[in-house]
Amino acid sequence: MPSATVCSESAALYKQLLLRPLAVTAKEEPADVQLVEAFADLCPLPDGATAFNRGWLQFSSQQATEAAAARHRFLGRYEWPSVWETAEVQQTLLEMHFEEQKRAADFQESKVVL
Repeated sequence: MPSATVCSESAALYKQLLLRPLAVTAKEEPADVQLVEAFADLCPLPDGATAFNRGWLQFSSQQATEAAAARHRFLGRYEWPSVWETAEVQQTLLEMHFEEQKRAADFQESKVVL
């Protein structure tokens, strides 16, 4: 793929072919017409000299808008806290920790006495 500084039209075409979803719809039209319709979004009208650039810029702009909306919905969702984050579970775990420390201390004391 050429860099955008060498041939921006070719670079835009390659980016669209690699990253843009294309589909051929099942219609009663001839196969060649369906194929042309599948690739029509790659080069929108009217100017042919910069068609692939405009197609890529339109597509990437649309994707950026949709990604921002999805990010906003994701960050704005409400989640229930994990059961491990509740005060009751934290208190129980702390009590278990203290019991284990006491058991370990008692075991160390019993070893010294023998």
